[in-house]
Amino acid sequence: MNSEVYAKVEGFRTNAHRKKRLGQVFSGPLVAKFLAYLSQAESASSIIDPMAGSGDMLAACIESSNKEVLVNGIEIDPIAYNIFQNRFPCVKAVLGSAFDLTSISKLDSHVYDLVITNPPYVRYQELTNNVGKSSVINSSVEIRKQLLQIIDSRKELDSETKNVFKLLVEEYSGLSDLAVPSWLLSCLLCKVSGRIAVVLPESWISRDYSGVIHYLLLRLFDIEYIVEDLNSAWFKNVQVKTSLLVAKKKKSICSLRDYSDYAFTKISLPKETLTTDDLVGNLYPDSDNASADFASDLHFNKTISKFEGLTITRQSIGNEIAKLYSKHKKSKWFLKLESSEPIVNTKKYHSQDITYLLENHALNEELISLETLGVSIGQGLRTGANDFFYVDKISSSEDGFRVKTSKRLNKLELTVPEKYVKPVLRYQSELTDTLTVKTNNLSSLLIYIQNSVTHKDFTSSNVDLSEFYSILPSELDCFIECAENTTFGLADKPKNIVELSAVKPNIRKFDLKKNTPPRFWYMLPALAKRHLPDILIPRVNNNSPCSYLCENGNVVVDANFSTIKISRGSSFNKYSLFAILNSSWVKAYFELNASVMGGGALKLEASHIKKVPIPRFTNEELISLTKEGKELAISVSDLKINKIDEILIKSLQKQFVSDKSIAQLKKIVSNRRMARKRK
Repeated sequence: MNSEVYAKVEGFRTNAHRKKRLGQVFSGPLVAKFLAYLSQAESASSIIDPMAGSGDMLAACIESSNKEVLVNGIEIDPIAYNIFQNRFPCVKAVLGSAFDLTSISKLDSHVYDLVITNPPYVRYQELTNNVGKSSVINSSVEIRKQLLQIIDSRKELDSETKNVFKLLVEEYSGLSDLAVPSWLLSCLLCKVSGRIAVVLPESWISRDYSGVIHYLLLRLFDIEYIVEDLNSAWFKNVQVKTSLLVAKKKKSICSLRDYSDYAFTKISLPKETLTTDDLVGNLYPDSDNASADFASDLHFNKTISKFEGLTITRQSIGNEIAKLYSKHKKSKWFLKLESSEPIVNTKKYHSQDITYLLENHALNEELISLETLGVSIGQGLRTGANDFFYVDKISSSEDGFRVKTSKRLNKLELTVPEKYVKPVLRYQSELTDTLTVKTNNLSSLLIYIQNSVTHKDFTSSNVDLSEFYSILPSELDCFIECAENTTFGLADKPKNIVELSAVKPNIRKFDLKKNTPPRFWYMLPALAKRHLPDILIPRVNNNSPCSYLCENGNVVVDANFSTIKISRGSSFNKYSLFAILNSSWVKAYFELNASVMGGGALKLEASHIKKVPIPRFTNEELISLTKEGKELAISVSDLKINKIDEILIKSLQKQFVSDKSIAQLKKIVSNRRMARKRK
């Protein structure tokens, strides 16, 4: 049975849909070969891939070795499993879930010298028991329970290590994707002094729910290599940048407080090193096996030829511990394992990116986050039904706004009184070079109904609504009726607008005790501060991210943007913060930390903005930044940005700022932007 037929038999629309639900992005021979040599697979006596797919990783390991090796694999998908078995009829492969103790018990060993894998990154929403007719993916609750059973079965683990594993399994977030339990399992299967070698999206380890993995790696392993795919060239049709991680398991689990400040190697590979048969083929043009030569040179600290875009740096593990502590020191799981006291001197350790930004200039104080200074960072409005809630503005008059509805709603034209709409910024194309969002330039309006209902809802309610609501104007009433009679959802799963999962929460029944009136699907919840920001930043950026000042606090901002609101009592005003967020320092930090998409665009989420490190500014510095921010809001120039950079860098270094320092920052921004655009 071919894959398309099998997918339809299992109840999927297409085989591509089936692979997406299973999180299948197979490694391919080039990535597999490179990772096998980087993790020294040739010296391993036992190797496993617990999410083996069609066997690319194990094939590369077998090819790299010149001795007899114990090789095992587990695969949940029957199609991939059959391909694997046909490729390696002599290799012990298990068909089933890697989290099932039954599958684990069928393996030839309890622990392995090398655990090498490309785990599935299936979102938690997809972890259900009804994925295909064979129910191939267990629920997140069941996977957690199975992992605890596997931990209990591990006789080689001492009690302390078992307790750490158990607590992390019990405490990892229910919002985690399937990669989190996959990592935990891989760590369990790794022998003392053995290695794990894993493929991961570049941004994954920085996500909040992956903190437990970051912690486990730092306590139980010595990270050896992290390799990034600088231009997203390794996997076709994947819109995120990929990294590889290799780590060696310590002889015993140690406290983070007793860490040894070793360094690991960080490598950025540009697409130009890639050939048709090797990730680093162009680094060793005369070699029969460039991956093997590259790994050997790294292992023996030999000089590797300079190549445009290639960077190889040594990074302190102390920086990683400081970052982990800073981000998770208030997490329940962290407090159960560590005290709230700083693990390392955070004034000594800054992230490697910050050290790089200043080229090891001494920082005279601890850097802090924007949130520490009363800045709220979030995401714009997600309506759940844009076709209804967003309309195009045609004209305005005393009667309100003449608007046009979406194509799905037949491009109807109607007049809506001003009280029922708010100006909304939907697209980057509406932004201008002035870095200021002006209400008059916006082409869309948000239907925002709070205190009125349709005639039908007013008269059919079993309670008297006159105390709470008026009746909507007839044109708007008819528009709502039109939406209720329009098919939404996917073509193969049509839905009424009221049935949309994102719209259902708008509906609320009458609360007799609180005398709270009912609410209807067309009534959005009250707008939050994050929906009406002081400053916004596009989430997807082809050029370096710019921050935009909102002219007033009445513009609703769509979820295409990250939003920033200054809390009352903050030392910032919107102009001083606007200046800081457009500095070369912040832009460089964004370029170094945000996620690069497949097309070379930079995806900048609220989580990245929250991590921006800044100094504590003096009142005098804030006054100067406010002045520069007001001028920047009127017009943009390099001269104004340079003045902002001078204030910020001087505050960072507490010393005279040379033109060289600013030039360094601008060079980082330029180089990183060029690197991600080289596709």
